[in-house]
Amino acid sequence: MQIADDLRRKISAGKYQPGDRLPSLPAMTAEYSSASETVRRALRQLRDEGLVATQSTRGTFVLKATPDPEADPVARLESEVRDLRASDARQDDELAKLREELEYMQAQVMELGGAAPAQDRDVGP
Repeated sequence: MQIADDLRRKISAGKYQPGDRLPSLPAMTAEYSSASETVRRALRQLRDEGLVATQSTRGTFVLKATPDPEADPVARLESEVRDLRASDARQDDELAKLREELEYMQAQVMELGGAAPAQDRDVGP
């Protein structure tokens, strides 16, 4: 999402005009310090939005300029929704990592201490 948002901003700012070719996949991979699949997903997102088109041997080209989100309230809201979804996804990933760490720590505690003796456990009346 961040790469797609950055490219969208560059198109909106006029750095890339309709008809311009975007940098190559290796160049964008280096620029964003990301895996090539991550850059491909960003380009796929822009293609789905109709902003760019990819020609297999020639590259990816800008089809149209993005509207200025400040001038277009709908575009601004769409941008905010995309940002929120990306934030939610990051939070979900972080929560999953924390759960994994907790499960690992619980397993470590069980290995180190074993199960508590029966008289120490709360087994009910």
